[in-house]
Amino acid sequence: VSLGFETVAEEFFDGRIKDYFRKIRAIFRMNPDVLIVTTSKNASPGFLEQVAKLGVKAEMAVAGIKPFESELVAPVAEALEDVYSVAGYVEDIDSEANRSFLEQWKKLYPNHKPTDLAVAGAYTAVLLAKAAFEKAGTTDTTAVLEALKTTEVDAPQGRVSVNAHNNTLVKPLFATQFKNGSYVVDEYLGDVSHPSLEACGVATEEEPVDG
Repeated sequence: VSLGFETVAEEFFDGRIKDYFRKIRAIFRMNPDVLIVTTSKNASPGFLEQVAKLGVKAEMAVAGIKPFESELVAPVAEALEDVYSVAGYVEDIDSEANRSFLEQWKKLYPNHKPTDLAVAGAYTAVLLAKAAFEKAGTTDTTAVLEALKTTEVDAPQGRVSVNAHNNTLVKPLFATQFKNGSYVVDEYLGDVSHPSLEACGVATEEEPVDG
């Protein structure tokens, strides 16, 4: 809505359905500019294949979120071609920090792609903790938490810091598109805290209120 789009319809599918052609033809009749898909891990591959067969992407932009992660739809990567998504990390990010990370990752996990969760929830979190310990000069919990408020690290996804009000990560968000078997960065959208974690962090102080 904030981008000026109008929702023309919302459709919920039974995840056990295997034939989506009737539903997809109904989407054609509504003639939307963008089709946003939030199918499940199990339903995504079949739905994407049928979307591709019916030529949906030639008529409208197709976008999705988590269910479109490349490791979940590897069997139908060709059907995923040109689909848009958003992500906090993709391998295509052009930085020395990411190149160094990928070199280490591929040595340890040659048969697996690094996911957004793996990069932010494990690797980057450890980088931040290390930097905070070094900044505090101690392992005292109170001192380290205080140091985290002003700590930033150069991570694979870009500059990452900690939200001082709820201790969630503040990190880059990218608009991406699937090209030739993997996601590439289409546009940097800014630095954000994970919206799903706004109420899940450990509050340290009240958010400032303007006015």
